[in-house]
Amino acid sequence: TIWTNYQSVDDNMDELPEEAEKEMVDITAILDDGAKSLTVSNPMLCNTERFNLQDAMAALELMDPKMDCCEIPLSEVAPFGVKVDGDNDRLVFPRPSPTGLDDVVDPLPWDELTNLDAAHILIENMIRLESLLGGASVVESTYTCLYAHKPVVADMKQRLTGPASNDNGKDKQQMKGTLAQNVVYASTLILLELTDTIRSIILNADIYEEEDFTVSTYSMEVFNDRDEGSVVNTVANTLEYMVSEIDDKDTDEVDVIAQLLKYKLDLLAMSTTMARLNGKNVRQAVEKVQSMAKQSLQALEKLCPTIERLENCKPDSAKAIIRRVFDSHVNRPLVGNAPVRAIRFQTFQDSMAFFVKLTRDLDWALCRMMLKGDSLDRIRRMLFIISISESNILIQSLIVLNLYFDEKIFGQYPLPALITKCIQRQFHLPDTIFTNQYAVAFIARMAKPMYDILKVMVLNRQRQRAYIEAVMLIDWTTLIREAQLVDSALKQENPGAAPYFTLFALTISIFLMDHSVALGLELDLFCSEHEIAVAYWYRDYLLSSLITQLSTIRQLKHAHKAAEAQMAEAKSKAQRGKKKGGKHNKKIANTAALPTIEDIEDDYEFLLMNLKRGLCRGTVRFMAAVNQAGLVKDIEYGFTSKERIFEKRFEAFQVMPQPPPLTYADYQQGSDFSTVDQNELLKSASECFKASKNMVDKLQSQMKGIDSDFVSTSETDLRQLAKISVGNTIYLAKLTQMVAQSGKCSGGLDIDMESSVQFCTIKIT
Repeated sequence: TIWTNYQSVDDNMDELPEEAEKEMVDITAILDDGAKSLTVSNPMLCNTERFNLQDAMAALELMDPKMDCCEIPLSEVAPFGVKVDGDNDRLVFPRPSPTGLDDVVDPLPWDELTNLDAAHILIENMIRLESLLGGASVVESTYTCLYAHKPVVADMKQRLTGPASNDNGKDKQQMKGTLAQNVVYASTLILLELTDTIRSIILNADIYEEEDFTVSTYSMEVFNDRDEGSVVNTVANTLEYMVSEIDDKDTDEVDVIAQLLKYKLDLLAMSTTMARLNGKNVRQAVEKVQSMAKQSLQALEKLCPTIERLENCKPDSAKAIIRRVFDSHVNRPLVGNAPVRAIRFQTFQDSMAFFVKLTRDLDWALCRMMLKGDSLDRIRRMLFIISISESNILIQSLIVLNLYFDEKIFGQYPLPALITKCIQRQFHLPDTIFTNQYAVAFIARMAKPMYDILKVMVLNRQRQRAYIEAVMLIDWTTLIREAQLVDSALKQENPGAAPYFTLFALTISIFLMDHSVALGLELDLFCSEHEIAVAYWYRDYLLSSLITQLSTIRQLKHAHKAAEAQMAEAKSKAQRGKKKGGKHNKKIANTAALPTIEDIEDDYEFLLMNLKRGLCRGTVRFMAAVNQAGLVKDIEYGFTSKERIFEKRFEAFQVMPQPPPLTYADYQQGSDFSTVDQNELLKSASECFKASKNMVDKLQSQMKGIDSDFVSTSETDLRQLAKISVGNTIYLAKLTQMVAQSGKCSGGLDIDMESSVQFCTIKIT
C-alpha cells in the first residue's frame, strides 16, 4: 500500500544494492568548477537568454526543502484511523496518479464496494463539483477523485461493458458487475461530463475572474472515450439496473444514489440546453428547463435531510474508503513546485445548500428573466437584482450567452425595437418620430452601448465599476452629442419637439455615474469618514440631476397623454351623432389617461431614487454635524491630499458634458455648514431620515401591486433602509443631547454598513 511505501522509502535508502552504488557518479567537482567560473558581472550558471520565471521557481527545488518535489506532510496521507504524531511526521512525495483499479501503489476499492459506499462516494463527488464551481481548478476539484483519472475510468469501462459491448446511446447494453460498481462508474462519467460542460460554458462567456474560475487544466489527461449521449445512457441504465436489482428501495443509500444521479442528469440537461439555444422554439425550450429546475429543486430540498442522516451515521469502513478514493494532493506535481494554495472542500451541508441555490437561480435568474423580460427597463431591473444576489459564475455565464444571440435579446427581441419601445413609452411618443432617418440611425448606433449596460450588470461588482469608468462613460459621452444632433434634426421638422433623445441618453449616463459611485461605497473604496462624506455628497448631486431629468421626461409624457386624450375627446364630440362610435372614442380617451403596469413600475423606481437621495443628503448633513461636534479627527496625508484623492476618485466623470463634473472646491463650498446653527443642522439631518422612513413605508405599500421581478429592490432591502433611517434618527437625537451644553462632545464614531452595502448607520459611541 501507499502507506507501506511511505514508511519504507527512507529506511531502504541506506540499504542500496552494490550495483546501485557502482552506478552512482560523484559530480561535486563538476559543480565546483562551474561555481568557480561565476563572476559578479556574470552570476548565472545557465543560459541567460532562455532563463525565465518558471526556471527561477523550479530552481527553488534545490534551495528550499519546503518546496522540494511538492512534498506534503505524511500525516495528510495517512489512512483513516492512523495517527502520525509530531515526532514521526515528515514530508513525503504525493502518491502518483493511479494506473488503474489495481494500482501498484494503492489499489482502489472495487470488489468490496457496497451500495452504502457508493452513496457516500456520490456525495463526495457533489462536494468536488461544488469546488469546481467555486473557482478551484480541475486538478484541485474533479480529479482529486481517483476514479476520475483516465486509466481508472478506462479500466472500469473495460470491466463493466467489455470490449465488444456498444454503449453509444443507441443500444441497451448488458449490465455487468455489481450495482455499487455501476453506480461509481456512472457517477464518475457524469462528473467528467459536467466538468467539461461547465468549463465550456464559462470559457465561452468569458466574464470570469480569477476567484471565479481557473482556466488551466495543467495538462491533465482526460478520459475522452465518451460523449454526452453515452454518458446519459450509462446513467439511465444504472438507474434501471438499480430498480430491477434492489428489493428494499426505501433505504437512505438507495434514495441518495437515485436522486443524486437524477439531479446530475438534470443539471447536465439544463446546462447544455441553455448553452445551445437557437432562434427556434426559444420560449418552449426555456419553459422546459424552468420546469425541470423547479422539479429538481423540490427533489434536492427533500433529499438534503436524507443526506444529512446518512452522513451523520457514516461507518468507519465508508470513511476509510473515502480517504482512499479522494486525494487532494495527488495532482500537486502537475501544478508545480511553487507553494500551492490550500485546497478546502465544503461540508456536505454547505455543498448541498450551494446546489439548492444554483438550481433556484437557474429558475428565477435565468429562465424567468428570459420568459418575462420583454422590455429594456424590466430586463435592467431584473439584472440588477441578479447582480446583487451573488449568483454563481455558471449562472452568470449562461445569462451572458443567452443575453444576445441570433441578432436578438434572448433570441426573441431585436434590440433596436426594444430601444424604440423604451423611448416611445417613456415619452408617450407617436410612431412617426421613429420614422425619421436620423432617429433610425441613432437607435441602431445605440444598440451596442445599450447591450453593454445589460451585460455589465452580470459582471462581478468590481469589474462593473472598472468597465463603466474605462469604456461606457466615454461611449455615452459621444452618444449624448449625437443625440443632440438628432434632436436638432427633429426640431427642424417639428418646431415643438422636445429633446427626447438627448434626455434619454442623459438619464442613462447619469445612472451609470451614480452606479459607479454606489459600487465604490459597496467595495469599500471610500475608507475614511471624510471620503465617505464626499461619496454621499457626490451621489446626492448625481441623483438630484437624474431626478431632474426624469421629472422633465414625466412632464412631457403627461403632456402628450393629455393632448392625446383631448384629441380623442374632440373626435368623440365631432362624431356625437354616431352614438356607438362616440362611446368607443370616449373609452379610448379614458384608457389613454390610465397608467399602465410599466408606468406604475416607473413611479416606484422614481420614488426609490428620491429615497436614495434623501439618505445621501441626510448622511452628508449628519457627517457635517459630527464634524462640528469634534468627533472626527482631521486626517493629514504625507504623500497625497484630499483634493488629489477627490480628483482621482471622480476622474472618469470629467469626460461627461452633463451634469458638469464637480471639483474639490465645489465640495468644500457645498458641504460647508460652518455658518449653519448646529441645532438647525441636526434638525435638518433628522428630517431627511424621517422623510426617508416615510418613503420606505410608501414603497412597501406600492410593492404589493407590482410584480417583484420588476423592481430593483426587495422587501428585505426596504426593511434594511428603514432600519438605517430609524437608526440614524436615533443617533442624531443622541448627538443633539450630547452637544446641548457646549456644542462639542467626546466619544467615538462608527460607520456601520452591515445593514446595507450602499448606505450606512452613523453610530455615536
